[in-house]
Amino acid sequence: MTTLDTPDPSADGLAAALPELSRAQASLNATIMVVGTTVVWASPMAVALIRATNESQVVGREVFEFVAPRSLGTAQSRNQNVRAGSAPRPEQISLLTVDGLEVLADIASMPVRWEGALASQVTLWPVETAADGSAETTESDRDITDSVIVTDASFRVLSFNQAAERLYGWTESEILGVSVTEAIPMAGDERDDRVKLQSLADNGRWHGQTLQKRRDGTVMPLFTSATLLRDADGLRLGAIFVNRPLGSDRSLADWPLIEQIRRGIERDEFVVYYQPIVRLETGVVVGVEALVRWQHPELGLLPPAAFIGTAEQSGLIVELGDIVLGAACEQAQCWREAGHSLQISVNLAGRQLVDAALPERLAALMGRTGIGDGQLWLEITETSVVHDLDLASACLHRLRELGARTSIDDFGTGWNSLHSLHTFPVDELKIDRSFVAGLGVRASDSAIINSIVTLGRELGASVVAEGIETEAQRQTLLQLGCTIGQGFLFSRPVPAEQLDLG
Repeated sequence: MTTLDTPDPSADGLAAALPELSRAQASLNATIMVVGTTVVWASPMAVALIRATNESQVVGREVFEFVAPRSLGTAQSRNQNVRAGSAPRPEQISLLTVDGLEVLADIASMPVRWEGALASQVTLWPVETAADGSAETTESDRDITDSVIVTDASFRVLSFNQAAERLYGWTESEILGVSVTEAIPMAGDERDDRVKLQSLADNGRWHGQTLQKRRDGTVMPLFTSATLLRDADGLRLGAIFVNRPLGSDRSLADWPLIEQIRRGIERDEFVVYYQPIVRLETGVVVGVEALVRWQHPELGLLPPAAFIGTAEQSGLIVELGDIVLGAACEQAQCWREAGHSLQISVNLAGRQLVDAALPERLAALMGRTGIGDGQLWLEITETSVVHDLDLASACLHRLRELGARTSIDDFGTGWNSLHSLHTFPVDELKIDRSFVAGLGVRASDSAIINSIVTLGRELGASVVAEGIETEAQRQTLLQLGCTIGQGFLFSRPVPAEQLDLG
């Protein structure tokens, strides 16, 4: 990137040479923008990382107020390097939350323009904590836990951290200016590689499992997250790649599972079961939730817990999700022709919500199957979209324009339930089964359910209780004002032909 290779030595000259970063692109991941030493913008993830309740607690303050004393020198040095026009090496620092706690985070920085001024884009990833709540440390507190590679617009390496050196066998001096795709080639299926790169170009980010080659040619499975940086006109100005080895036995064992899932998709092994959603007072079926199962040729019928996690990590959840959406809409068409007009609820994963082509595919599917306005309900969980709030919200608003409705699943258990109410177009709240299970056991669960019902009424959103297993739970829910629910008391998920619609 020539603007970084030969910057004007003055701050004004450098700012004029750098691309302008757009707010939409800066909002990915935990990101803050710093002009001089002042925070001028913070993404929702960054606000959550330092335990602030809103952006106003961060913006306008000195960035070093959020750095622990032991990392202050490192942070000041990084700030000076960025202001000189360089992309300093990613490393680990200790942050200070607004309530005074220390949080370890991996950090990468790049010089950009922000509203015409020279700025530093700072991207952060929280370091995992141990079971006792303490931060896991590596050989050095300044040694980043994940390998991080920062590139220019042509994917030439600008910085390469120590973890990346150990992981790949290259030193930073050897790989600077080299195309990352040449020095660290993929070792998987070429078709998959093209899909990943296209997804990155379309959505601005991609994450999932990959096979990559070390310097010595050996192949290793990794979990990779890639984020594009674009200027205000949408032109690519760089990228950040974060790679984490799948080091546990369980993760390594998941790799052949990815291939099995892919083959299962190709061989139509995945089937859709349906659980009825009923009026609690009468038991009349008003809708169904579509739930995927895997009819494995050797292991028999497998529940979602056996494969959904791996499908989400690998990116296959997009194809799998299309299968479920297609089957559910086609089944709804069959029921409608038989005289049953039912609400169809389908779960969407976070990866589906950042798929730029989803609205177009869903529009075609709804048109082909004749799904009416308000008949298709898309269930999301807060935790599935927390890393891509802006993209997920934009997608859901577009889907709502097509006639689909949004349901917040597991409501009350996410990282910030109330935040979702003004971020997403919310038409339904689904009470998590853990609260229903606590009815008659914990008084607090009755209070929580009552609050959710009241909130739903005030928002004009319907409320559905999940996991109803006893008659006592049904009666208590009715007393609390919840009139719709689902659970084993009424029916387990079954194939469409076994569903009793009354």
